[in-house]
Amino acid sequence: MRPSILPGHKTQSVLLESRKLALLVGSGVMFSIAAVVSTTALMWGLGSMEDDLEKVLGVHNEKMRLVVTMRNAARARTMRLSNMILFEDPFRKDEEYLLFNRHGAEFANARISLLKHVLTEREKNILEQQSKYTVPAVDFQNQVVDLVIADEMEQALDLLTNNAIPFQDQVMEQLTRLYDYQEESMNLAIANTQENYKKARSWILVVSVIACLIGILAAVIISRRNRL
Repeated sequence: MRPSILPGHKTQSVLLESRKLALLVGSGVMFSIAAVVSTTALMWGLGSMEDDLEKVLGVHNEKMRLVVTMRNAARARTMRLSNMILFEDPFRKDEEYLLFNRHGAEFANARISLLKHVLTEREKNILEQQSKYTVPAVDFQNQVVDLVIADEMEQALDLLTNNAIPFQDQVMEQLTRLYDYQEESMNLAIANTQENYKKARSWILVVSVIACLIGILAAVIISRRNRL
């Protein structure tokens, strides 16, 4: 005769199996939820990276715009001085002088705005070097203006050519260095963000696949259990 199974023992076995199943399914569900949360966090991180990149690019573009303004203003001041020497009409000379001063204000305002930004050590060094050339350049330019007012055109042209313009060229060189640095920094920021973006997308794919497999496994176990 086959030994009989006590109802209490059978009930305990069913409860044990149910608990194991519930534990397994619960673990799968919790892992899936954790995977979904992780995926959501990674997706949010991608959006955050894009926002940070936009801010960084915005700052670099603004700095580059200010450097271009300074460079254009510096070049224009030299041109106005040349016109003051070449033009014979006193009214044209006065107009050029007013424009000369206006470009000086544009240069100064752009530099002040640039200094309000957070600057790296390299940016500070370049601006410091630019300032060392700007001071004598402005001094020679003012001397040229005084000579023009005194109608000493030959001396004004000589001072402009041999002193003011060489220092102005050094100023332009430093501003070009600063512009190139901003461009390099912007490209580096883009490259780093793209690399981090690729890594984050890879993690999202891995976590999504694992969550999907856990969900499928839990579904298969439940289905097979129900058939027994």
